[in-house]
Amino acid sequence: MINNEDITLETFKIYVSDKLKDEYPYIMNRILFYLTNEFDKVVAYYKEIIMNKVSSNDDKRQIGLNSPAINVEDYLEPDENGKIMIQDELYRIDPDVFKVINFITVHEIMDTLRNVVTKEYGIYFKREIDHKAQKEVMEVIKSISTNYLQNIYKQNRFDKRFSDMERNNLIENNMINHPSKTEYIYECIHTSVLIKYPNYSYFTKSSALKHNNV
Repeated sequence: MINNEDITLETFKIYVSDKLKDEYPYIMNRILFYLTNEFDKVVAYYKEIIMNKVSSNDDKRQIGLNSPAINVEDYLEPDENGKIMIQDELYRIDPDVFKVINFITVHEIMDTLRNVVTKEYGIYFKREIDHKAQKEVMEVIKSISTNYLQNIYKQNRFDKRFSDMERNNLIENNMINHPSKTEYIYECIHTSVLIKYPNYSYFTKSSALKHNNV
């Protein structure tokens, strides 16, 4: 906590940056929850946000998940030629699933940044977000976004659950023999962060900082 009487915008930036460091485990757990309990809703949201931004002739972002299941794990199908190993069995998964995993991962990371900054700003400066406050909130977000995303990236790489998974479950052909479908999906979330990270610097300098634009 910080003293309301002494707080400046610069002090607030330091405070909220430190607070965001503790958010990473919750972010990962929320994403995993959405994928394993509300995957159908995530797909619907993906289509609402993304599909409206491309023309009918642009199929680059089209997905074929027309009747999505509630649990993303339902898309893991046994396949003797599959590249995914879970409890010694081979599986495949619809590649369109990864588009949705990438989408919800980036969306949740950026929403967390916006929501935490906005909430804490309201506590320490004012309850209602007027025009001046909106500008200051955006200034804080832009100022701390690069550091925030770097911390997400670092924590992702050194997360114990993920590193244990890589270290303990590798088999001779360098495949990971996942202990469960859920653990496999958890790995996909980590991979999504690592794949998306090179784009984050551009992401934070562009319209992606606008609410609900991911």
